[in-house]
Amino acid sequence: MKILLILVLVFLTGCNGGQYDHPSKSQVKMVQDAYWDYVQKSTMTPKDNVWDIRHSHPGQYLCSVISHSVEAVQRFFRLVYAHIVMWSRNFYHRFCQEVDHLQQHLHHFLHHLEDGTFYHATELVAQIRWKMESIKMVAAHYIEALDPIGLKMALLEKIKELNEHLNRCFELLETHHHEHHCDHHQLPGHHPGQYPGLKPPGHHHPPGHHGCGPETKKKINESMEAFKTSLFSLVSKFEVELAQTTEKINKKMFPLRKKPHGQLIKDSDRLKDDLESLWQDWLLLSQQKVV
Repeated sequence: MKILLILVLVFLTGCNGGQYDHPSKSQVKMVQDAYWDYVQKSTMTPKDNVWDIRHSHPGQYLCSVISHSVEAVQRFFRLVYAHIVMWSRNFYHRFCQEVDHLQQHLHHFLHHLEDGTFYHATELVAQIRWKMESIKMVAAHYIEALDPIGLKMALLEKIKELNEHLNRCFELLETHHHEHHCDHHQLPGHHPGQYPGLKPPGHHHPPGHHGCGPETKKKINESMEAFKTSLFSLVSKFEVELAQTTEKINKKMFPLRKKPHGQLIKDSDRLKDDLESLWQDWLLLSQQKVV
């Protein structure tokens, strides 16, 4: 818990301001996307043509130049970070609420395991609780890094691990009940809530009910799917907000330009020079205060 609190405090206070010695792939891509958005809007070149130019030899050369422009990448990252930090704090809070909801809905099932005489159950429950808390830690890292793609990949892995641990719990229960000739009973009607099927803390099963039958497993799987859907919906909003923020910053740069550029032509002999000129313009404008 101490590690979690430290990471959350670092994120919420923004004490490192998102500064990194070596830009991540997501930060480089952010600058590349911003540059090509600037190219399209400042030259009025059709988007499809800009896409082709970006993937041409001169375009890939410019992408390589950007990826090696460490200072420029960090500077633009800090600029975007400053614009989105308040939104991202609220986003992180909403993200943690989703995890807390899942913890509440799994509480009774995990408590049943801890109270039973199941071999290794206590250790498994502790691991599951830690897996859920670690999702918050992962989110704090990738949200601060403004990396929705990395967050999505990390969540897929974390949710997979959590599902595997829950399945191990059911295997343990099935083995235990088989050995003791226990009857499996279905869980009564579920409590309505964000995640279907799981009883909140404080609910008591009737005598002889083990809370671990096929219906319980089905409802927990449904809850995990709902949890996954909710998290990825939030990640999609993160992607949209980040794209809109960089686009707004770019738009504020356009009126500052003094020399207009004409439309770019993919097969032009001057394409490489034009792209380099636009890159220098974008660098200069991105250094100016954009509020």
